Amino acid sequence: MPDRTARLYMRLARNRPIIEQNGNVADLSLRGAVEMLTPRGDHLMRFEEAEAEMQSLKERQSQPDCDVHEQMMIWGRIFELTDAMLEAAVEDKLNDLAVFAASGEYRLLPTPGRAVAPALLR
Repeated sequence: MPDRTARLYMRLARNRPIIEQNGNVADLSLRGAVEMLTPRGDHLMRFEEAEAEMQSLKERQSQPDCDVHEQMMIWGRIFELTDAMLEAAVEDKLNDLAVFAASGEYRLLPTPGRAVAPALLR
């Protein structure tokens, strides 16, 4: 058994109570168990907060008493929020990649952008 796979199974065994707290684990995949143990961080909360603020800004912008100066201020803030949302989405995808790599389901090859199933490497 590869060292990486052994470490993964040991991590799952150490955290068994946490995994079992989530109810029915009979159909839980290895990757699903690893995702349960991987902290999602505050980037998703930042994304949701930015999305909610952006929605309220758009609602304010559509009101007839919103003057040109306020519209410009709103657009500036919307651009800032869009940037924050992109940053949070990138952090989320990097977290997903870490979970994917930790699961051992695929190995990345030295060629950028290529991943293959372990069965293909044998």
